[in-house]
Amino acid sequence: MLTHDASTRQNARRRVVVTGIGVVSPAGIGKEAFWQAIRQGRSCAGPIRTLEPRPGQRVHIAASVDGFSINDYTDRKQARFMERVSGFAYAAAQMAMEDADLTLTPSDSERAGTSIGTFAGPIRMARGEIERIQTGGIHKMNALSCIIGSSGASFGNITVNFQLRGPGVTVYAAETAGMDALGYAYRQIKYDEADVMIAGGSEAPILHSSLILFDGLGLLSRRNDQPERACRPFDAGRDGFVLGEGAAILVLEEMQHALRRGAHVYAELAGYAATCLPANDLPAHDAPGDTSLAMRMALADAALAPDCVEFIAAHGIGTQAGDIRETLAIKQALGEHAYDVPVSSIKPIFGYTLGADGALQAASCCLALGRGLLPPTINYSQPDPMCDLDYVPNQARAASPAVILHNSLSVLGKCGALVYKRWREGDPADG
Repeated sequence: MLTHDASTRQNARRRVVVTGIGVVSPAGIGKEAFWQAIRQGRSCAGPIRTLEPRPGQRVHIAASVDGFSINDYTDRKQARFMERVSGFAYAAAQMAMEDADLTLTPSDSERAGTSIGTFAGPIRMARGEIERIQTGGIHKMNALSCIIGSSGASFGNITVNFQLRGPGVTVYAAETAGMDALGYAYRQIKYDEADVMIAGGSEAPILHSSLILFDGLGLLSRRNDQPERACRPFDAGRDGFVLGEGAAILVLEEMQHALRRGAHVYAELAGYAATCLPANDLPAHDAPGDTSLAMRMALADAALAPDCVEFIAAHGIGTQAGDIRETLAIKQALGEHAYDVPVSSIKPIFGYTLGADGALQAASCCLALGRGLLPPTINYSQPDPMCDLDYVPNQARAASPAVILHNSLSVLGKCGALVYKRWREGDPADG
């Protein structure tokens, strides 16, 4: 049971910690399968077996989640109204709640909320229900399914099933949606609007339309004969990303709230910031200004100097312009210290999961802080003179960083950054 003493509420900053992690990824179900793929540096990319090729489709590889069934997490009646993306989120939330050993009473639920990010949401369900309405008229259940399917089914399922009555939002913010959902949740707790937030991102974008769209923009790797080696962030031979799917949900709590109930703490979430690149600057992908600004603002929010950063969880998308832009931004934000900081991207392992990416990366940061291992950037073989930092090439590295800076970027110009601090038993509560 959770407790909340109204006399302890403050309008000043409150500290936020991560106490639960739930993951559905191409490596398997659960945080341990996810972490083992990171530790081993094992790519989950492969041929797409769930789609028949279509005319004009030049990319036939992705990082898919195999062996997932929402029926393992809820009853069949409820499951039939959950599309794949919603099922990922619901399963990950259930795992995160169990991992945090978190039980909410009716009074607790008033200060517990939900924040879920997605790029595209449950496309299949919304499209199917709209077609049924057009051909068969409006009926109560398919109209409801359409509304849920097009406006936040992941958020709705989690909120209703876990009886969360506090702040709630679905975040549609392109590829930064997962990070922004965590940032929203962090601020709700920090500024005393909630004590607990269930937050993260979910995406299931492996569709013909997505493959053709991103390939048309020149963003996907076409190495169909080498799926495991296709995504190569910061490598001179990089030619784009591999699309992925999955979800990660974290339980965030106010620090004292977590300590009072004896919760295990993975990390402290200490800072967040988001910026946008002006529309007329979008073609200049090598312009690092707003990306750098997000990093500097997040560090300022955490009251940390740039030279405190000991590891950067990079966006590392694997495109020529994107990786140069992020490298320049890191150097702009950290100065000469950038050359002393390991930087890595997990996208070659799990693919680019769009709105879930920031949340999956957040899960990797929290696990890295507690397990003393930096995720590798696999498939790195040929250095690029424009990308000249330490990218932790190919093998995980033993290290125990005290501070991690995490970037999330969008091809639409959205930028975000989160700061994590290593948690130690006995840390001062007023620190």
